[in-house]
Amino acid sequence: TDEGMVIPEKPLAHQSYHASTGFSLASAGAVRTDWGETIYEPPVQRSNFVSNASMLSDDDERYQLNVTRDIPVSISAQFGFGESMMDWTGIKLTSAYVETGASNARVSVRAMNQYDMSGCKISAGIGSFMMDGICNLNANRFEFSGGVGYYKLFFNGKLAKNLDAVVEVGMGNVSMDIPPDAGRVQVYYDENMFSTFNFKGLNKRRDGYATSVGFDQSKAPILTLRLSSGMGKMEVRYK
Repeated sequence: TDEGMVIPEKPLAHQSYHASTGFSLASAGAVRTDWGETIYEPPVQRSNFVSNASMLSDDDERYQLNVTRDIPVSISAQFGFGESMMDWTGIKLTSAYVETGASNARVSVRAMNQYDMSGCKISAGIGSFMMDGICNLNANRFEFSGGVGYYKLFFNGKLAKNLDAVVEVGMGNVSMDIPPDAGRVQVYYDENMFSTFNFKGLNKRRDGYATSVGFDQSKAPILTLRLSSGMGKMEVRYK
């Protein structure tokens, strides 16, 4: 939680732990809070809400966390050095925030979120980041900011409502793929002498503005991209 962190104990690393409720990362770790250090004790298991966390090996330091599909969930995840993969398919997401450091990370949403999501924010540092199924989030707003790295954003899925997506990058490369059945698209972008913007399948209407073919005649939900780059490269493919 925002109040502390769980520190796994090394001597117990070869065992598997099961936490039966909440977002507990391990049931045999020391929890540090503003009030000091306490030892976490697993609560009584309840069948309608099960979360399983396990440290798979002390040598490769791999972790796995499963969360419930039965109640709405808000996700906040921070990753440092390493590799991570998150599958949000089937989870009733209300909001999500992900921050990565010098790592390789991937987020996947393979089916439409059945819950109305307020927003999703991604902050990626050095390394690579890939996310597919962004249109399946069922969100009002999507925000992505990248530093120095290579990032891929796939707007797979079919929009159920308008989505406002803000994508910013410093010196990295961002590629965005949008299938035509996702919805109609309009792009606002800030072009400068150091940045590069490439568009495929979109019509440039004026400086800093482009749309998909037949945008004005269609009544499909709108994906609005707001792009900004310092010294990076951005590519949008609508096909």
